[in-house]
Amino acid sequence: MKRMFRLSALTLILLGLPTGQGQALQCSPRFPEACLSCRDIERAFRQHLSDKPVLRARAVWTPIYAAYFHDCFDLAQGWLKQGVSASRGGEQDDLLATIVLWDRFGYVHRRDWAKLLVDHGARLDHKGLDGMTTGARLRSAAAAGDGTVARLLANIESWLGLR
Repeated sequence: MKRMFRLSALTLILLGLPTGQGQALQCSPRFPEACLSCRDIERAFRQHLSDKPVLRARAVWTPIYAAYFHDCFDLAQGWLKQGVSASRGGEQDDLLATIVLWDRFGYVHRRDWAKLLVDHGARLDHKGLDGMTTGARLRSAAAAGDGTVARLLANIESWLGLR
């Protein structure tokens, strides 16, 4: 039994997760999903805007993705004005595609976030971790019949002068 515990603890350490029982994840650049508010997100990233992003599973945690995850539009807007990447973060390190494809918000809300990213440099030729471009990812979802993605892709192409 003791050996299993050590193996489990080793596994947790390798994954970068807390090993003690009852230890909760703390709001930080490493675990921004544990933050409870936009103010927490701002504090967590205050000194870490240019740090290397944290990759867990297929998601890349950047300040802008953390802001989106917690719906902190004004915070993201301020960081983008400071030069934080509008392309990096989210699923497959493709933030624009993550925002368009993730249906946690409705069309208008996703459109506003997508416009914010495009206004600050996000483009359809950005390549994610898997080598697929944002444009290819969005066109694939639109071709599969996702009408909201098709509308958002049309918006993005229009903003970029491609339509």
